[in-house]
Amino acid sequence: MSERISKYLKYQKEAGFKKGDKAQILRKAPSRELGWTGTWVPEMDKFVGIVGKIHSFYETSYVSGVCICFDEECWNFPYFILQKVADAEEEEVEVYKVVRKLMGRLMSCRATNFGKGIEYKMGEYVSAPLLYPPEAIRENNLLAAFNSYEAAKYFAIKTGTGTDLIYKALAKGVSDKLPYWPLPEGTIMCREIKLVEEVEKEQTYRIGDKFRQSFSGTIWGIINCSDSIPRVVLAQWETGYLYNSAQKVKNIHHITQEEFSKICNGYENEFELIEEK
Repeated sequence: MSERISKYLKYQKEAGFKKGDKAQILRKAPSRELGWTGTWVPEMDKFVGIVGKIHSFYETSYVSGVCICFDEECWNFPYFILQKVADAEEEEVEVYKVVRKLMGRLMSCRATNFGKGIEYKMGEYVSAPLLYPPEAIRENNLLAAFNSYEAAKYFAIKTGTGTDLIYKALAKGVSDKLPYWPLPEGTIMCREIKLVEEVEKEQTYRIGDKFRQSFSGTIWGIINCSDSIPRVVLAQWETGYLYNSAQKVKNIHHITQEEFSKICNGYENEFELIEEK
């Protein structure tokens, strides 16, 4: 290790910065200034005067500097152009998050059955893992949420399995700037999210649910009657007699009250759901 880099690393440690500290970029720095091994490129100019978060430190004979992350990207800066910013109350924004309960954990709704995905927690902020090198665009390292309950509900009904949960949540670092790939309407990107409470869900139904008709005592069930278009019908469980014509639904695993009313021809109050034990 050269003496120049060795001195830089010594002073960088003595500067007292820690992982997680917020720091403001005070000025530009010429490439390789005072033992810093980084290169200043034009893309870094926009961060002068901006506050970022210290992600890690470069402390080797080949790379020296401080990795500072912003909403969408990280860069290597020299410690001597950084000024620590005292923690201030950052604005918290109310959002809605769709999660899936897997093995007792609240996971991202795209998580696999093996629990691979981001785990969300009640009352505790969660951020996305750093998936890319510090100098890369970090669009994938932001967390997606919804700006309204209606948008979250539509997403859960349209693409979910009927078991997705909607939580009211608080978020920091909220941006309506979306990645380049298509996302559902109402999506916003957040640096950190913490779950607050589950939103009470309306009763929904799915293929295979059984009902007892109040005045006859007969058992009826929801069955799928189309392979291509999601159309369902209410049929008497023993005889196969159809109560009404087939009705189109958005998601056969998440049939809403409004859709169920159409399936029952407006007589949904005659049917009581038989809870599975």
